[in-house]
Amino acid sequence: MEIVEETSPTATTAAVLTGPSSRRVVIMPSAAKTEGVRTVVLPHPRAAVPAKYLISASFVLELTRHTPPPRNPYDPNSAPQPSCWFVGDSVEKDGGLYLASPIDVLLLALPFLDSHRSQTAASAGRFVALDEILFDANWEDLRSLKPFLEADRTIEQICEVKDVGGDRYLRLSDSLVLQWLVAKVERVQTKLEQLEPQLNRQSLLTPTATQSSANLRAAVAIVAGYLNDKWRQQLTAHFGPSLTEQFTYAADSSQAPVYRQNSAPQSTRPPPPPAAKKKGKAPVVARAGSMGNIASFCQKKS
Repeated sequence: MEIVEETSPTATTAAVLTGPSSRRVVIMPSAAKTEGVRTVVLPHPRAAVPAKYLISASFVLELTRHTPPPRNPYDPNSAPQPSCWFVGDSVEKDGGLYLASPIDVLLLALPFLDSHRSQTAASAGRFVALDEILFDANWEDLRSLKPFLEADRTIEQICEVKDVGGDRYLRLSDSLVLQWLVAKVERVQTKLEQLEPQLNRQSLLTPTATQSSANLRAAVAIVAGYLNDKWRQQLTAHFGPSLTEQFTYAADSSQAPVYRQNSAPQSTRPPPPPAAKKKGKAPVVARAGSMGNIASFCQKKS
């Protein structure tokens, strides 16, 4: 990874992520050091689909791609507008913008901690060594999380610990997980309230809802976007039935959840009529040596 421009000395940095055959423009925290950064593939904690992360000795960052807007603003499923990046003296055909943001490693480890304890209705499950939990032939990069889980006793936030003969064994605790998730929601809610002057949250308000309850719903939606159905249901149930079944998610499970306010009015604006074809005009043909439309320059070559 190479730094091409620092957008703010204290906020974010624009960097270029270099791959085997292409480069990607990434916005990442300035505090994240770029030495030794590598891309790993881990299952997204919500749907277990492959997702990419940036990892080094000091941080784990979630990598999400934001595509250009669609060609047809009235059809969100239409192809995106052609776009590209000019990096140095070259042109990168992928015009998407990648955001690298910090992610709690416990969210990534939670599904594996849950499955390895082998919990049943009659038993709280078994204690398992961390090396066994992080060993998965389908996800070789999972072992990269071990230093982060062991640092500052991070894993003990959601696990019971038993030391036997100098070895440490872990078992996920439902009560600790829920306590940890509730605290995370409360921190996100506090942050949203601090950012209130810069945010337009009217789309989250119902006629009877208060601003605080709107921020709470938004905070739950953000945290629930990283949980599977089991933990999402437990989290929303903790805050009351009014939050249960109020969230829908984007089709791409690697993206953040989309909050839908059922009472919000739907747009009734009709799509624009198709443009009438003009007769009597010959198609415009670029002359040899002239430069065509920049859109065609950015399109993928066939």
